[in-house]
Amino acid sequence: MTVRPDVFEQLAISSLRDVPLVTASEQVAVPLGRVDKITVGADCSAENIDVISISLPETLPAEGLLGASFLSHFPVFMNFEEGILELDR
Repeated sequence: MTVRPDVFEQLAISSLRDVPLVTASEQVAVPLGRVDKITVGADCSAENIDVISISLPETLPAEGLLGASFLSHFPVFMNFEEGILELDR
């Protein structure tokens, strides 16, 4: 799971340590924290989720991105043509 630095700060996520992140052009160290619980939709929740803080493109209309630390708790179905992501419980 990835969130912008301002969201990391607003949620008062404590950095546990810096971890390496490989981008298209470089390797950088980014803060890694953990949140107690994340809920998406009405009933898809996961606990003790790792979160990293990185700057995201300003054109991205989101404050964060769901990643494997959250999605790995669910069967995930993606319909690219319709732009639908479904999480099964």
